[in-house]
Amino acid sequence: MYFVRLNKLRLLIGCILWGFTGAYAQSAPQTGASIITAADIQREHPASVSDLLRSRAGSDDSSGTITMRGVLGVAVVLNGMPSTLSDVNHLNLQDIERIEIYRGAASARFGSNAMGGAIVVTTRKGAEAHSVLTLLGSSSGSLGARFGGDWNSNGWQAGLSLKDESERRHKAVTQAPYSNQITVEPERTRGKAVSLRGGYREGERKVGVDLKQTDTLAHFGRPNWWEHLVVNSLRVDAAVPLAEAILEAQTGREVYDDPGLLDTGTGTDTAGLLPSRYMLGSGTKDEGELTLTWKGEEGETRIGTIYRRTRDRYAIRPYDSDSDIFVLDSVTINRALFAHLDRRAGESFKAAIDGRLDRYEYPDIYVFDSAGTASVPSSGAAKQAFNPKLELSWEASERTQLNASVGTGFVAPTPDQLYYTDKGAASWMLGNPELKPQRSRTWDIGVNRRMGESGLFSATYFRTSWTDRIGINILNYGVPLVRQFANIGAVESQGLEFESHMKPAEAWTVSVNYTYNRALIVRDDAHPERVGNNLPDMPRHKLNAAIGYESGDLSGRLALRALSAAYTDEANTLLDAQGYRWQKGGYAVFDVSFTRRFRYVDAVLALDNVFNRQYAIGFFRIGQPRLMRFELSMRI
Repeated sequence: MYFVRLNKLRLLIGCILWGFTGAYAQSAPQTGASIITAADIQREHPASVSDLLRSRAGSDDSSGTITMRGVLGVAVVLNGMPSTLSDVNHLNLQDIERIEIYRGAASARFGSNAMGGAIVVTTRKGAEAHSVLTLLGSSSGSLGARFGGDWNSNGWQAGLSLKDESERRHKAVTQAPYSNQITVEPERTRGKAVSLRGGYREGERKVGVDLKQTDTLAHFGRPNWWEHLVVNSLRVDAAVPLAEAILEAQTGREVYDDPGLLDTGTGTDTAGLLPSRYMLGSGTKDEGELTLTWKGEEGETRIGTIYRRTRDRYAIRPYDSDSDIFVLDSVTINRALFAHLDRRAGESFKAAIDGRLDRYEYPDIYVFDSAGTASVPSSGAAKQAFNPKLELSWEASERTQLNASVGTGFVAPTPDQLYYTDKGAASWMLGNPELKPQRSRTWDIGVNRRMGESGLFSATYFRTSWTDRIGINILNYGVPLVRQFANIGAVESQGLEFESHMKPAEAWTVSVNYTYNRALIVRDDAHPERVGNNLPDMPRHKLNAAIGYESGDLSGRLALRALSAAYTDEANTLLDAQGYRWQKGGYAVFDVSFTRRFRYVDAVLALDNVFNRQYAIGFFRIGQPRLMRFELSMRI
């Protein structure tokens, strides 16, 4: 019933926004794309990048996995290099210059894992000299400190970022049909990060170096369930004019170590919480990219090539043993060629074409299974995909812009999806060597309309169909819980997005976005009875609304985030035999924040989940209860 009322509220807000004639300084985005600037981040004061993404149309984060318009497979790019949401969340928020959200198939630009879109994060480079020290805390007992500084002199640039945060959260799973998931203590995380960057820039010539280390120790609410991830990375980028073009190069290396521990998982008593096995991960990633770009008054042309080599090693070792019972050691090589061309036709029409050819090879795979058998599986034929995309834009009038796009996407299976196997006492995860790449086709059409002096309204219709979707198939709902990655037939997702930004009065701003998304299974050969079911973790309705006030040194923001109900599994289970509710109920949560600026200090006080609403996220996980946060930023 709450969402019936919520829909009425959405319609009322939409009607009011159509009538506003104030000014809101924001440029019209292209179809399916939007930009979060450093000013937006400063105004909203989110707890993390994940919180920012959740507040945008079409995007959501379910237990660390990004979806876009109901599609899993969203690439994360940090300063031009593939990254992860975890890496981005380690950034100091004041170091971020902009975040670009590309909705719809983006494999033509970003390759595999961009089937549903891409999140492109750019940090501050060449910024004005500044140094900021931020102290953080919350009512849960979390404490932290961040430092960010940039210095410039005659084209030379240097920057330093430091972060040390100890986050204490709530008991994430208080009841579940599987006892290994139930948390008996608050989850907690200690995250440290250091980034040192430097470079030189003169006109179109530039060179930059970024050296970073992140160290995260996470305890997942059970005494012997933890993970310790350490990542060291080095990235170098350079650009030089070449005739009438610009040659850009990027290269990088990342080394990670990821040990963890699991308990027996058989209960919440002493025996069930005893340590059982170590989960050991380590690996390297080497990558390089060359791009040649021509820019002119009529448009831009860009061609390039990419090479990436990834080695991952996963092992399972009993707690009381020095010998591994499972090992997966694999090498994946990705080579790609890409091209981009955009041109203007007259003053009002623009077309852009992207194309990318990716080839994935698995030249070195070694598996040692629990039966004591070592094997080198056949890597099989290389997996190859070509993905094009066409985007059109037409300025129909001074205030109205029409956009349309059509493109394809793909996600290649990873070695761990193909071969990783873990058979614990409480649950099993099985590999599937027969997995095929996911492939998709997406098209959308939208309109951007300026209202008043610079207010903006946009609406987009989108449709995605993809085959061989890779998902987790539950083979046994009992104990042990048996899961396996599988190609789950064909899926279709279609819906509407609305966004509106207004300034009804001098000190006030209003923003609203709403996504309607219908993501259904249309073919499942293994389980034909699931045809017509909803995809798990895909709410049909998603609404965000915010009212902001800023006058002089005082500002405030009230935000609403609301989602409708969503299922947890492909079978769309409502209640199981034990009476546990698998469907996650819809919810609406209010957040509020206040900022007071002094000469050298900004003070922020925020209250998340003001009315302490209890709601479910992920697999029987409870969302954040009411939480008070504070930030104290000092310019030094």
